[in-house]
Amino acid sequence: MKLQSKLAMILIPLVALPLLAVGWLAYVQLQDTSEGKTRVEMDTKLSQLSRQLETIRQTALANLELFSEAALLTQYLQTGDDLERYSLVQPPLLRLFASYQRAYPQYQEIRVLLPDGYEDARMAVPGVPNRTEEENQTPFFISLAAGQEKVHSAFLENPDTGKISLYASKQIELVDWVKESVTAPPRLRGYLSLTVDLSTVEKQLAANRIGQSGALFAVDPSGTILFHPDPGRIGSTLSGPLLAQLTPLARQQGFATLGLEGGPCLVGGRMLDEELLLFAMLPHAELLGASHRLGLNIALITLAAVLVTFGLHLSGIRALLVRPIQKLGKAAQEIGKGNLELSIDISTRDEIGQLAATFQEMSRNLAESHQRIQFLAYHDPLTGLPNRRMFQELLNYSLAHARRAGHQMALLFLDLDNFKRVNDTLGHHAGDRLLEELATRLSGCLRKEDTLALDSESDCRQTVARLGGDEFTILLPNLKNPFAAASVAKRVLEALSPPFCIDSHEVFTSASIGITIFPGDGEDAATLVKHADIAMYHAKQQGKNNYQYYAASMNAAALERLNLENQLRRALSRGELQLYYQPLVDAATLNTVSAEALMRWRHPELGMISPAQFIPIAEESGLIVAMGAWAVKEACRQLRHWQHLGLRPVPVAVNLSSLQFRHQKIDELVATTLQETGLDPSLLQVELTESAIMQAEEPSVQMLVNLKELGVGIAIDDFGTGYSSLSYLRRFPIDTLKIDRSFIKDILQDADDATITRAIISMAHSLELTVTAEGVETEGQLEFLRDNGCDKIQGYLVSAPVPAAEFVRFMQSPRGENHSAAREASF
Repeated sequence: MKLQSKLAMILIPLVALPLLAVGWLAYVQLQDTSEGKTRVEMDTKLSQLSRQLETIRQTALANLELFSEAALLTQYLQTGDDLERYSLVQPPLLRLFASYQRAYPQYQEIRVLLPDGYEDARMAVPGVPNRTEEENQTPFFISLAAGQEKVHSAFLENPDTGKISLYASKQIELVDWVKESVTAPPRLRGYLSLTVDLSTVEKQLAANRIGQSGALFAVDPSGTILFHPDPGRIGSTLSGPLLAQLTPLARQQGFATLGLEGGPCLVGGRMLDEELLLFAMLPHAELLGASHRLGLNIALITLAAVLVTFGLHLSGIRALLVRPIQKLGKAAQEIGKGNLELSIDISTRDEIGQLAATFQEMSRNLAESHQRIQFLAYHDPLTGLPNRRMFQELLNYSLAHARRAGHQMALLFLDLDNFKRVNDTLGHHAGDRLLEELATRLSGCLRKEDTLALDSESDCRQTVARLGGDEFTILLPNLKNPFAAASVAKRVLEALSPPFCIDSHEVFTSASIGITIFPGDGEDAATLVKHADIAMYHAKQQGKNNYQYYAASMNAAALERLNLENQLRRALSRGELQLYYQPLVDAATLNTVSAEALMRWRHPELGMISPAQFIPIAEESGLIVAMGAWAVKEACRQLRHWQHLGLRPVPVAVNLSSLQFRHQKIDELVATTLQETGLDPSLLQVELTESAIMQAEEPSVQMLVNLKELGVGIAIDDFGTGYSSLSYLRRFPIDTLKIDRSFIKDILQDADDATITRAIISMAHSLELTVTAEGVETEGQLEFLRDNGCDKIQGYLVSAPVPAAEFVRFMQSPRGENHSAAREASF
């Protein structure tokens, strides 16, 4: 007999007997605790269901408090004239209810009930009938009218759908200031009622079974079964004796064995409130059957353990000797095939483990050598930049991506000026050092937005490549506009202007750059490279140390744009920028209530330059940050000056760009300016576009909170043009929404624009925000906005933006003359 067999005869009894003893003890213990585990499962599921129903109830009650604050609801209940109430006030109220239902789809009905139970206004989801318009005889209204609490809720069967629903209602008590005394106490005007669909809870009840044949079910105090996953098993009502046994069980949250569904069952109960009892049940047959199955499983596990022990003994030798040797053989085969990314799973400290470590080290050395060869194949050995071969692949990839996406890209071809002189005077070693330093500066001067985004499997992230000698290329994919390439070329020339320190020598060098734009200057790689090379030689002919577009028209436009940027840099220090002020008036009274500060550039030679020309340049160059800071300080200074003149103070809004919002601590700037000028913070307001505030990260959100704590107002400009969301309106401390002029322009002709405008006004007022309409130019637009409750208007109907001195005259003149003069000037 082999040693392996002899060891098996000894080991099997030593393992089998203890396992059998442990298995028997486990069976006895688990049989005793099977009912306890079932009780824990029942209690857990009942607790989860109770918490979920209570959460739904509390959410509904909280929303009732919020919905009842709506001004439209108050206006509706205080409107005594039926014609006015139903024709004028009810439609916007129902639209407000519809907006609530879009936010909470589970609210089947939102209703206004009069004190006598009449259903005066109702908004229901499609498909829900209305069989009980007179609510005074329904169980819910009877309990609602009889109760003294202002907020009432109950879980009842919905007579309209025949399913269990949550009913929640709040008393609306108001004082009619027109007909009643100021000291009169509020009296009941009606109820705001929600009907909450509990179909999701029913699905959970059906899904959360207890075992295979157990179930969760709900009944009301009269014994009517509000829900059971299998209605045929238990019927529609519980008998009186059975209900008498189950009710105390629910009140005490206990467990008992009761006769249910034709046999003994373990039953657990929970009372959510006086109207809803929850129960969980499991037949005893299944409970005992589980214990028997558990015993059989333990016996099978014990037998399996004996067999496994025998198998482990046989496989031990294979695992310790045969399989490690087989792994080493497979590793040798993989290395021979060229697969060098090996991980040999052998960690023993014996001779086999040492041999595996040797194989692993050999694989790593070969992999490093392979990576070095791959790097040299695609990179320049001197600078480490992508070489000509890799450049061609990057260019082809960029072109394919640009064609698919339909956007522009640029290729910059760079050649050093007088590089041969460095080699001739300082030697080729110095020339190599210069190229290395040049590559570092080129890579460092590119911004993140200039880099090429390749797929995640590629490690070629740089856009700078060396073609050979002193020739370099830069790829600029996904251009916003062709002039961005000139900005990059300008940065490159500026980066090369400081001297290079080569072997204790200061070496000055410059470069000539040719620029081609896809697809205008070529649609394939060869054409783009050829045209960029031609443009580069044109740059050398123009005196070197400059850049040239392949297209002459682009050169002229780029030069004009660069000239305008340079003049804009000096405009701020020369005092050429001015703030114009456009008044905002109350839509109802046409009284001037605030103003918006708008930046203007008065060039000494070109005259007034349109903001459409210089604002985009300021954004791209980053000048907008300094210009925005100046605007804040100038507006505060001007406001303080007007106060000294005795002019009636009105708040002034200053626009902030998204770039300034991201890169400047606006709260610190405003706080310092307010402190220096001594201006009342309530007279300053900052405006941010909707797109800028939607992209705000946590530090930016905190800046807005800090501004709000200072007392500065916050407005969202161009509202409706971005991805509007109630969540961010609640998240940010916003005071005002400014409806974008694109909606106001055709508000009288376009029904969609009119609907959107009404919705924005209604939503803003429900959130207690002020609404301003921009771009109001006609009396018809004014009348529409006034009729729909818009708070303020702004536009040429009132006044065009005017200098500070003219704004003072505007404020000091009679209101009617202001507006007539403004209309004549604007038309």
